[in-house]
Amino acid sequence: PGSGSPFSWKHAVESCKRATLVTTSTRALQRIYAAHGRGVVLDNYVPEAFLQFPKPETGQFGWAGTTKSHPNDLQVTGHTAQRLVDEGHPLQIVGGDPNVRGALRLRDTPQMTGSVGIAEWAMSIADNLDVGMVPLAPTAFNTSKSRLKGIELFAVGVPWVASPREEYRKLAREAGCGLLADTPKQWYSQLKLLLTDDVLRKEQAE
Repeated sequence: PGSGSPFSWKHAVESCKRATLVTTSTRALQRIYAAHGRGVVLDNYVPEAFLQFPKPETGQFGWAGTTKSHPNDLQVTGHTAQRLVDEGHPLQIVGGDPNVRGALRLRDTPQMTGSVGIAEWAMSIADNLDVGMVPLAPTAFNTSKSRLKGIELFAVGVPWVASPREEYRKLAREAGCGLLADTPKQWYSQLKLLLTDDVLRKEQAE
């Protein structure tokens, strides 16, 4: 903000002040960028084609993403992933970020798909995960994020556990499924429930 360069976010703020209409993906962003009242929320969604992707059973749980855009998020799950791996549940990462091991406090490097392009992203989630994780630290940035990751997982038939940020509480309420976890203990119990209760997992996937 203090650079005075064309890349300063002050230019975005000034543009929003002058705009006749400001669109954002969440209500939290509306409060920041459309405080003048000239704005609307356009919820994020995914293409209907995602619903047609085949969903093989893998027995795997995991996360899709990179710590470059989620530097402090995986840590909220504590030692959950290692505990589940020790109990025989295979962990899979959709992506190729080596920093995931440290963020999840794993003894060994987890199995990863490697870097995945946008066109193959949703299909890769369907091919590799039966249960998804959406951990989000309680930061201002995450409070403003949309529920897009949850919708991607839902669309390809992958039930999930997410941190109880505003948009995920809303999605779980509207969809009638999706589990929330706010502590490592809750992360373990909710993921374990989806991994071991075949009926619940299939109901959530449907």
